[in-house]
Amino acid sequence: MLFNNFLSTYLRIFYASFANVKTKHTHNQKPWITSGIRISCANKRKLYLTCRKSNNPTLKEHYKAYCQTLSKVVMLAKKLYYNNLINKSNNKPKTTWNVVRTITNNGKVKNNSTTMNVKNKLTTNPLTIANFLINILYQ
Repeated sequence: MLFNNFLSTYLRIFYASFANVKTKHTHNQKPWITSGIRISCANKRKLYLTCRKSNNPTLKEHYKAYCQTLSKVVMLAKKLYYNNLINKSNNKPKTTWNVVRTITNNGKVKNNSTTMNVKNKLTTNPLTIANFLINILYQ
C-alpha cells in the first residue's frame, strides 16, 4: 500500500514535470519510394515477425515470395523514377551522370594532392614526384 502511494505520487510528479512530446522522425526519404512501397515494407516486416515465431514452411515460402516481389517492385520504381528524371531534363548527359553518381554513391571527385619529401623538400608537384620516383626505380 505504501509503495503504491509512493509510485502514484512519483508518476504524477514525473508526468507533470516532463511533458510527453511526440516527435516525428523523418528519414532521408528516397524520392522513388511511394506510399504503396512504404505500406508493403511495413507488411513485409509484420510477415517477417510472424514467420520468425512460427515453424510453418508455407508461411516461410510466402515470405520469400513476398520479398522477391517487393524487390522487383522497388527496382521498377527506381528505374521508372530515374528514367522520368532523365527524360524530363534539358541537359540529358549531365542528368544521366548525376543519376549514375547518385546510384553508385559517388560524389564529386576530390582533389587528392600528394605531398612527398624530395631531396629534403616537401613538394606537391606531380611532375617532380614522378621524376623522383622514376630516378629511384632506374638507379
